[in-house]
Amino acid sequence: MKTLARLGSALLIAGFLASCTFPRSALKPGDKISGMELTTSFERNIHELCSFDALFEGTCVIPVSASPIGISTGWSEDTAEALELAWSDSEWTMTIDGQQVHLPSFGTFDLPFGGQQARVWDVGLLNLSPGQHTVRYEFYLGKGSQPGNHTQLYAFTVEAR
Repeated sequence: MKTLARLGSALLIAGFLASCTFPRSALKPGDKISGMELTTSFERNIHELCSFDALFEGTCVIPVSASPIGISTGWSEDTAEALELAWSDSEWTMTIDGQQVHLPSFGTFDLPFGGQQARVWDVGLLNLSPGQHTVRYEFYLGKGSQPGNHTQLYAFTVEAR
C-alpha cells in the first residue's frame, strides 16, 4: 500500500511540474533576442530617427543599418535635485518583444534635456533584426513633478535595406 501511495504522489508531483512553465531570466547586456544583441554601447537613440508619436503609433520605420541604436527612455525634472527626488523611489520595468529586461544591469546616465536634467536608461540594440519590434517601459514615480504610473511604448519596424 505504501508503494502505491508513493507512486501516486510521484505521478501527481510529476504532473504538476510538467504543467508549470518557468519564466526565462531577464535579458542583460550581451544577451540576444530575435538575433539582436542588447548593449550599452551606442551613439544615437531611436528618438533621433522617429518622433515619440511615430513610436507610440507604430509608424516608425528604421533601416537595419541604423545599428547600434539606443532604445532608451528616462525622466527629466527642472533641476538635478528634483530629478534625484523623483528617481529616489521610482520603480521601472522594461520588455523587448515581450521579454523582460533586467534594467539595473544596464545602468543609467544623466544629461541635459530641453532645459531640464534627465536620467536615461542605457539600453541599446546591436545587429537589428528586420521586422516589427516593441519596447515597453512601465514605471512608477512616487515623487517629482508628475507622480504616478507611466508607460512609454516604442513600436517600430526594422527594414532590411
